[in-house]
Parts: sequence; C-alpha cells; structure tokens
Amino acid sequence: MTKICIIQGHPDNGKEHFCHALAKTYKDGALAHRHEVHTIDIASLKFDLLRDPADMAVIPSGDIHTAQMKIKMADHLVIIYPLWLGTMPAIVKAFFERLACGEFMVAQQ
Repeated sequence: MTKICIIQGHPDNGKEHFCHALAKTYKDGALAHRHEVHTIDIASLKFDLLRDPADMAVIPSGDIHTAQMKIKMADHLVIIYPLWLGTMPAIVKAFFERLACGEFMVAQQ
C-alpha cells in the first residue's frame, strides 16, 4: 500500500473547478486500489504570508503543521493547481513558503 498525499491548489474553494475534479478522481482511483490517501486543500487552510526572513526558522503550527505531517508520511506526492499568468497562483507559492518553515524541506541525513 502506497501512502499518497494530494495537494489541491485551486484558490477558489467556493465551487468545483477542474482541479477539484482532478484531485477527487485521483483520490477515488487510489482508494480503489487500496492506497492510503490524505488530501490538502490549500484554499481551506489558514496561514499568514511570510513577511520576515526570520519567520523561516519558526516551526509552524495549525494547518501548516498538519500539512507538513501529511506530506512527511507520504510515499507519493501529487500537486494540482491551475496555471495563472503562466505559473502557480500566489496562494500556492505562499503555501510552499510556509511549508518550508522550521527547516521542513531541509534534507535529512
């Protein structure tokens, strides 16, 4: 059994978009094959934007800490987001910046 974490990054959590449908279909397929699946819906998380480089050293709490634990447990990571102006929406980048806090993305030896 593979442990999968799906990060759904469409910024509009108010209605269904293609990204939501894609994440749901992926999850349903993985569950049908008896994989363990956890999801992170970025638009539903509560977190502040990084404004001070010193904040990178602070270990996150709340939604970001929960997201870190889901990602840490995963064998396979799926990231889904729409292209806005040729790149990811700002909230997705802000999420990854917060996710990296507390040296979460530093390689472990």
